[in-house]
Amino acid sequence: MFRHHSGVFAYTIGVNGICIRHGLHWLLDFIVAQQKRIRKDQRFKGGQRWVHEVRFRRATLYCYPLDSDEEPLVFPQRLYSEVTEPVITLYLEGGMLRTEEERNAQA
Repeated sequence: MFRHHSGVFAYTIGVNGICIRHGLHWLLDFIVAQQKRIRKDQRFKGGQRWVHEVRFRRATLYCYPLDSDEEPLVFPQRLYSEVTEPVITLYLEGGMLRTEEERNAQA
């Protein structure tokens, strides 16, 4: 387990691996930066599902309420993405950021 330098959440070895493999450590900082805004919204009280989606080399981040496909918060990124996976999904619940595989294994 790793702890983000801000202290806002911890993250798993799987998340760390994705960040290293795809150069996405900035994504952890981005998620931290959005927490003050997101935690004010009651839809996210149970947790958050972060989706990093790449289309035509442009990434868009979506933040959904945990286990819901309700209208997400959308964060289009302006720079080209080097990520080759079309979709990366991370779950933030109980102060822990996990990959989809790690979350499913825990259930």
